[in-house]
Amino acid sequence: MADVDNPKYDYLKNLQTQVQAIQTEMAKKLDKPAVNMESGQVWTSKTATAWKGKLNENVKTYNSALNSLDDEVAAMLSATPRKCSQKEADDWYAQMNSYNRTRRF
Repeated sequence: MADVDNPKYDYLKNLQTQVQAIQTEMAKKLDKPAVNMESGQVWTSKTATAWKGKLNENVKTYNSALNSLDDEVAAMLSATPRKCSQKEADDWYAQMNSYNRTRRF
């Protein structure tokens, strides 16, 4: 019988919001170094050119990994019902509190 809000769903919804905020903040972190390297005014040499190419590859890899975090949380959220029984909610709280005894989610 699904009669209470599912605390796991609420937790994942909150986690998704936090992940999206961090993604927005972190997505541009490597843009400035990449733009500086592109300008050719920070470091110029054959090594700098090779390093610039590697940096651009790493920026793409970093941003792809960062974006995949939201996909994983969204998949977990879509597999979690919004409502559950009181026993399921209590079991979830008990499981979470066994890891974190100072805070109830």
